[in-house]
Amino acid sequence: MCPGRTPTQILESERNRPAEFGSERRAPDGDMMRDAVRSGFDGPAARSAAEVADDVLDAVGNGRFRIITSGEMRGLVSSRFREIDGATPHD
Repeated sequence: MCPGRTPTQILESERNRPAEFGSERRAPDGDMMRDAVRSGFDGPAARSAAEVADDVLDAVGNGRFRIITSGEMRGLVSSRFREIDGATPHD
């Protein structure tokens, strides 16, 4: 699953953290990093969580394992594939 720019509450996931694990401990620059990541969720290529969910349901219903919901992910996916391919023994 590569959802691309999808504004969600993923950066607030500590809201689901079980109390027995205590509160989240962030590095001193954690909030700055979190804000930088959050700012990347918006933009012309951003798709809502509902749109991504529709893509996921369509992929699952049609037996597709890889779910890439945005063309902006092409470079990242291609780069990762080359990395995996390069690490695979060619017997």
